[in-house]
Amino acid sequence: MIKEKFYKGGLKIKKNTNLKIKKILSIPVAILGSLVISTSSFAIDDLDKLENINSKKLDEALNEILQESDIWKEIEELASSGLDIQINWKIPTRKDVIYYAKLLERKNSKHLKEILLRGRRYIPLIKNIFAKYKIPDELVFLPIIESSFNVRAISPSGAVGLWQFVPKTAKHYGLRIDKWIDERYDIEKSTIAAARYLRDLHNSFGNWYFVLSGYNVGEYALKRKVGNRYRYDFWELKSRIPIGARKYTLKFLGTLEVLKKNFLPREKFKEDDIDFEIIKVRKQVSLKEISDITGIPLFELKRLNPHLKRGITPPYNGIFNIYVPKGYKHTVEVALNMKDLNIKLSLINIEYTENLDDIEKEFNSSLEKLETEINLEVNNSEISSIEKNKRVF
Repeated sequence: MIKEKFYKGGLKIKKNTNLKIKKILSIPVAILGSLVISTSSFAIDDLDKLENINSKKLDEALNEILQESDIWKEIEELASSGLDIQINWKIPTRKDVIYYAKLLERKNSKHLKEILLRGRRYIPLIKNIFAKYKIPDELVFLPIIESSFNVRAISPSGAVGLWQFVPKTAKHYGLRIDKWIDERYDIEKSTIAAARYLRDLHNSFGNWYFVLSGYNVGEYALKRKVGNRYRYDFWELKSRIPIGARKYTLKFLGTLEVLKKNFLPREKFKEDDIDFEIIKVRKQVSLKEISDITGIPLFELKRLNPHLKRGITPPYNGIFNIYVPKGYKHTVEVALNMKDLNIKLSLINIEYTENLDDIEKEFNSSLEKLETEINLEVNNSEISSIEKNKRVF
């Protein structure tokens, strides 16, 4: 058995009597967006000893080394080492924070692991959105105590979704709630709303611990208790903070301590963990229609789109999200474009005797422009891509 050690400088291989190679200097790995592997020439001490080794045997020997050493597994782990999520807050070593940390470690550590497993598909998206709004990485994990990363979570007070918005706050931050849609269940839009809310709370309090309390009880409810102040210090004003909001903040700090100590050193959150893609539409689109065209099971589309109450985007103006399984975005977009063009073509063919001005008015476009659009979008490659990607789970 060949023994090996993967280290920063490359792959070190101990001497083997069956292989006249003393060392391999390096296999540089560069990761920049995607994995780039450059295998440099192997430095071999005694080149004259290779005269009796044919190239086939040498290739077999090198393949054996690579397989034995699991180097490709190491490289894959490096390439997918994940997002750089940092907990930079110095968690206070106060007895009330330590109490919640120890309670979590003792009774709910397994449950926390299950929550993180559920959250893996959302954490990269949250991290990217929060970075744009300059929200610290620590708050990426706020859904742990808000919703346990359950998009469909509903509280007794009527707060719903990943970020547990009540209707008033949700609407204030631009989320639609009506008979057609509830965007508190929309992962992307609700996360943007949460980022804006957290940013506004920080602008008001200037202290992230106070932001946590404010997120729990509301900005104005918190200010009514502690008053308007030049400086908001959580520890100085702790006794004046409503008990529910106070415990909420301490519990989250305890959770961060456990994450930092027990989970983040080995847990990696990667872009590849996201198992969905988002399509932006400006028109009414039915999930059943998408299922019929592409073969994606309807129950899977409904699972991914809990914000669409009737399984269809609203009939009024707006930009709406439709979530589809990873790898289906292009297929669905092409299918929807094809459907639109087929309607245009059929109408033009059926009503070809109509006045040309009427047809142009109907489509709000010149016939010349329509013809160009049709020629550009209806072609064999686009049509075949639907069949090529059509599959059943």
